[in-house]
Amino acid sequence: MAPRKKRRVFMGLCAFVYTICMCYLLFLRRLTTGKAVSMRRYAEQHGYRKAVRNFINLKPLQTIKHFYRSWRSDYNRNGFNLWNYAFVNNAGNVLIFIPLGFILPYFWKAQRNPLIFLFTTTLLICGVEVAQVALLVGRCDVDDLILNTIGCVIGYGFYCIYHLIFRRHRHDKSGSKHRTGEI
Repeated sequence: MAPRKKRRVFMGLCAFVYTICMCYLLFLRRLTTGKAVSMRRYAEQHGYRKAVRNFINLKPLQTIKHFYRSWRSDYNRNGFNLWNYAFVNNAGNVLIFIPLGFILPYFWKAQRNPLIFLFTTTLLICGVEVAQVALLVGRCDVDDLILNTIGCVIGYGFYCIYHLIFRRHRHDKSGSKHRTGEI
């Protein structure tokens, strides 16, 4: 098997594993840890519409500011160290979408256009956020959209670096080099 084909098969396997992990982290984990149970209980007590409205944040940077304030105070009233939670939440929202930013342009040439890539990832992340709140397994937060998109853009940057390093040159009969692929 040619090295390029081996790399493509390996990347396909990585994309498959990443997709399974994302489904677990974004939806199934919350069903097994009890968070979804408390959200569903709230919906039963107050109604589905009120629950959905309660679990949506459309104010940009509100959650990030809240976490920053918790970092400055280090502990909230109950003694719970909110700094660890804030760091894991914000960093996790960025890190978890870096592979997506690499995978999309790797497999779909149209995603190598930065505007199409940004539109696609933003639309995809919006879908995830809406699905989380509709299924009552998580909050729909515009800050998550911002942080997830930053993660995708970082992954896209890694793809661009990868593409520059591993792009193939083919020789035609005259001996001149032609680039294959595009960014």
